[in-house]
This record gives sequence, structure tokens and C-alpha cells, in this order.
Amino acid sequence: TPHSIYLNKKTGQVVAGISSTESAADKLLTKLYQLALLIEDKFGCPQDVEWLDDGRQIWLLQSRPITTEAINVDGLVQTELDRLRRLFGEQVPFFVASQFADALEFVTPSTVSLLQKIFSPGGTWGRLLRKYWVSFDHSFRPEQYVIDIGGRLFINKDQEQQILSAGPYFKPWSYNTLLNIIGGLKRKIYSFWQFKHLSSTIKKLIQEITELELKPPGQTTLRTTLDHLVYRTSTLLLETEMFQQLALQYLEKKLGSRLTHKEWQQMLGTGVGNPLLSGIASVGQNLDQLLQKVGYRGFQELELSQPRWREDPKSFAILASGLKGVPNEHPTTTSDSREKILDRFLSVWDRQFISTFFLLYDRFSQYREKLHDLWIREISFLRVNLLKLDADAGAGNAIWFMTLDEILTNFPKYNITELLQRRRQHELIRQHFLPDSIKIKSWEELFKPPVISASH
Repeated sequence: TPHSIYLNKKTGQVVAGISSTESAADKLLTKLYQLALLIEDKFGCPQDVEWLDDGRQIWLLQSRPITTEAINVDGLVQTELDRLRRLFGEQVPFFVASQFADALEFVTPSTVSLLQKIFSPGGTWGRLLRKYWVSFDHSFRPEQYVIDIGGRLFINKDQEQQILSAGPYFKPWSYNTLLNIIGGLKRKIYSFWQFKHLSSTIKKLIQEITELELKPPGQTTLRTTLDHLVYRTSTLLLETEMFQQLALQYLEKKLGSRLTHKEWQQMLGTGVGNPLLSGIASVGQNLDQLLQKVGYRGFQELELSQPRWREDPKSFAILASGLKGVPNEHPTTTSDSREKILDRFLSVWDRQFISTFFLLYDRFSQYREKLHDLWIREISFLRVNLLKLDADAGAGNAIWFMTLDEILTNFPKYNITELLQRRRQHELIRQHFLPDSIKIKSWEELFKPPVISASH
């Protein structure tokens, strides 16, 4: 009877299946393990190998690359449609590609589950709203709001207004309503309190993240880091962004109709620039120092499965060398341009208020960028822990195709073969074209190729 035995690719130890205690069987497994690595190295990719053992030596009969051709593509599409029907029913919501994932080519289940935690009633967004006396609609489900469709990240626009439910004074709630209420009730007190204390809060946050990074990577540190990211760093980031938007909302109301687009852009310049270009400017030619400063960043920072610059120093060195001399272009705050525009207002009271809110907007913008950098740094450390778990289990970089809850509760016992199958299915389904917005009448239309019209 044929047996399936699974070995840790890194160590060669049996991780699943039937392992014999006979020394002959152990020797055969060792020889097959070594042969598989040798063949993979020879051909440059994992191989499906047919072999024969005649008791004296192993005969290699055939070797071919492992591909996804064996997967039934039509069945895979149908499985995805069935999953969406179970989640939403027959009525298809209006989906829009997520604005915070513009740079992502694809998204894995681990990243989607992180974002769902952030937008859940018990997570980042729920905590922030309760702080300002707002509760979630009880029927809100984060897995219906932030969703992976065909390997891409989408937002359910139909459910967006459902994030906020009826509050204590006004209904229906919306994000703008929340801003207006906070602006009316707390702007004069709380925004200035935030302005005063954010600097020391960020310093404390840096210390907390630094202490986290000193812990040995693993399951316990993963859980601690995830809790800190969702309940501490993300909450502070969203709250700071909210107060940045409060200041901007006031300025738009006061100045919007009086300024050209160019004047508006000049007025809003905060001097916040690209962290990589800023790092290059500050450390000069020393790439080691630069990598130490920004090595936790990367091109697709939000996606947990994507590598960071410190993981590939050679490629990073080429990138950094190519960027030397490139100006860190970002509009800077020009006090002269603001003064000229403020001269259009005769009221000293208006001038004072506008100047104050420009100051608040500048500072909250700078604090937001600092917090965003810390957020990316903590996501990067989350990746370090996941990489460690994946390597220890010999999962072959398949851990990203589990949700974070699955990883925290069941990963050591998970079937590696099933995980690798998930990975291959995910890679195949994301090859299907999907537009940036999905507005269709039935699920069957989802994976149909787009109709190209010659009319204008």
C-alpha cells in the first residue's frame, strides 16, 4: 500500500505521514531527501520525481517541474464563487479596490485577516469609535467589509456606512458626522491636548516596539506583537489621522473657495518626505547605516508575505545607489505664501484661527507619518515571527495562506500538504482579471473577461 511521508525541507526530519523505525527505511528516506534537493538544485525549481529502489541503489526514472496544471481551474473558480455566496448571499455588493492597497499586486489571507482585525468592532476601529461615544452596527461583519476576491483586496462600499451606527445625538452616522461631532464638542480642548502629548506618546511607542523586537520570534511573541499592533499602534495612527482630517476640514471650509488648486497645494505642504530618500540624504554613502534605518520597509509593505529591504541587502544597495542624488520632492510649507493668502482676510479672529489650524494640520501630518512608519515597522516584525514559524515547520513559505487566528491556534498541527495546495490555488486564481471596481448583477459575471468597446 502506498504511503505519503512528509519531510521538513530544511532539516530532513519527518513531519507528517508514516515513519518506520527500521534503519533501512530511515536510510532510504535520507537518500531520497538528498536526491530531491540535488534534483531541485539542478533544475532550479521543485520537481515531481519518479524513482525505483532495487535494494542496492535508487534509480531515477523521471523528473518534471511541479506545476498547478493538475488543479481544475473551472472548479477553482466555482469554489471561489461558492465562498462569496456563503458570505454575501445571491445579491452582489458594490466592491472597490482598497485605497490602502494601491501598491499591492495581490494579498494573502494572513494580511486580509490583519486588516479585518483592525476594522472589527473589538479591534482598532471599534475601540476608537467607542472612545467618542459611537458604536458599531451590531450586524457589521469585518470579513464582509475587507475582503479578498481572486487574490486582490477589496472594500465593500455597500457596508461602509454600516461601520457607524446610530450615536447618542445624531442619526444616521457617517465618518463626516463623526468628524463634525468631534469638531464641535472636543476640537477646542482635545485636539490641543493631542497636539501637546503626541510627541511623548510616540517616544513611548518607539520604546515599546523596540522592546518587542528584542523578544525571540515565535508563537508567543507573534500574539503579543499582533495585540500591540491592533490595539495600540493602529489605534493611535487612526486617531491622529482623524485629527489631521479635522484640521483639514476646517481649512477647506474657510479657504476652499478662495484658493486655486496650486495655492491650495502650497498651503498644505508639510515638509514630510519619502523615508528612503530622507535616509539617503542623512547618512550619505553609508549603506549599512541606511539599511539599519529603513531595512524594515519594502515596496509592498502592507502585504505580510512580501520581503523587506533588509532581507535582500544586495538588491537594496542597487536601489539606494540609483536613488542617490534624486531630490526628495515634497511640497514644503512656505510661510510667505500662507501669509499672502491670510492677508485676504480682514478679520484678525479669522486670521488667528486659520493660522492655528494650519499649525495643527502640519503637526498632525508629521505625527501621522511617524506613526505610519512605526506601524510598518511593527508589521515587519510580525513578518519576522511568521517566517520563523514557517521555517520551523518546513512549510515552504505557505504560512501566508492561513489567517492569523488559524496560525495562532492551529499552525503546528496543520497539514503542510493542504497549505501548499492552498498556496497553488491562490496563485492560480489571482491570474484572473478583476477591475478596480466590481458592480455586477450576479456572481457568474465576476470572472468573465472584460468587454472592450471601440466607442468613446
